[in-house]
Amino acid sequence: MSLRVISRRAQGLAVAVSYPQGTINGSNIEEADMARISQRHGGLLARVAVGTSLVLGIAACGQSTSTASGPVNVGVPAGYSGTTIIYGTPWFDGVQTAVNYINKYGGADGHKIHLIPVNTASDPVDAVTAIRQMLAADNIVLSIGLAALDWTDALPILNQQKMVSFTHIGSPAIDKLNMPYSYSTGPSDAVEGAAVAEYANSKGYHNVAVVFDASQSAQTLVPSLTHAAGVLGMNIVTQPSIPVGAPSYEAEVQQIINSHPDAILLQLDPGTSGTFFPELRALGGANIPIIATDVSLDPNWVKAVGASYYAAHVTSIEAATQATGPGLATFNSGFEAQYHKAAAFLSIYGYDGMTVAALAMDEAKSTDPSVYYSHVLDVTTPGPGITNVYTYQQGAALLAQGKKIKYVGVGSPDTYNQFHRVAATFAAEQLQPSGTVTLIQNIPAISLQPLL
Repeated sequence: MSLRVISRRAQGLAVAVSYPQGTINGSNIEEADMARISQRHGGLLARVAVGTSLVLGIAACGQSTSTASGPVNVGVPAGYSGTTIIYGTPWFDGVQTAVNYINKYGGADGHKIHLIPVNTASDPVDAVTAIRQMLAADNIVLSIGLAALDWTDALPILNQQKMVSFTHIGSPAIDKLNMPYSYSTGPSDAVEGAAVAEYANSKGYHNVAVVFDASQSAQTLVPSLTHAAGVLGMNIVTQPSIPVGAPSYEAEVQQIINSHPDAILLQLDPGTSGTFFPELRALGGANIPIIATDVSLDPNWVKAVGASYYAAHVTSIEAATQATGPGLATFNSGFEAQYHKAAAFLSIYGYDGMTVAALAMDEAKSTDPSVYYSHVLDVTTPGPGITNVYTYQQGAALLAQGKKIKYVGVGSPDTYNQFHRVAATFAAEQLQPSGTVTLIQNIPAISLQPLL
């Protein structure tokens, strides 16, 4: 039996994709949870049928109750269908990697964690239904998900219900929102956009093309990038509109080439990139340097543009990982043991969020969101007499001794401001065929502040 998911294409066509029972693109998910993975298509709610146990499977998701030492449920809302599965799956995989470690070392506050994937289809309307159902039926103690496209109406529901959530929302719209139960796993797109411009300027590129696809997740970076470019005295020679999923970008590519940019500052999704870059090369733009956002660190993106082309012409900008710290080594070994492949860039952020939440539960000695939510800052804020830790095992051991800790994340330092946004140094990097990331240049946070 296989899980069949309907994906929505830009052309309005539906394509069925099959994965083996019990997995999402290689991720281990229990049969009862697979019944939760559904999405709207053409105004109808497409249901996932898992044999004859569909009804029992859905019911089981809402019956996992916490006892003195029993398991607790964590909801993982993300896009598990259609084209956005390339983002939802890595996120889930990162959360699962953290859970493997947490459960190995005794569980959060002594409770083993059970993950429930909740399909938002990366759609803001579907996300509201999915989040409400998760809160009503799944007896969760944490939500770890929501990202660029699906959060707008769903995140306020989580906060109203006093449910702790860790999200990966780049939009600057939440930069100054007071949401006490919500914590980000990555910095604002406002900072990333400034980092892309700052790196281009540091390389001496004065005339630049700004090439971002029309998706909301890409467009949230553009205002900060163009503002930073203006502050730095850079000249944007062209900024073509790039629709997602078009059959050709020949006109847009020719516009870029005719503007003679020193470099192209870019974010395109993998599918769009797979069409755009062959045309860029064919029309004579192969040697224009590309400075791309963190999306370009996804192996799917590198595959779409071509590994040799990526190595020769593309630099990727992301919030600096702790590339030499023990946290990254622990994450990589756990991820590869579970999935037998290198992790995509989103996985580390899901891993960090789950790890921070579990440490907060340990310090609070509670898995009740209304109790442990304030302890998130306790385990992530640096200060005198506080020990930096890089893994759940380190943190849990010190907390058990009554010590104060500051978890340093793999994706960012995980130090929160008053609005629960993380600050971070950025880095120019390249993804290697082995899956490791090579650091080219750091972009200090202090250099970005004047550009915001």
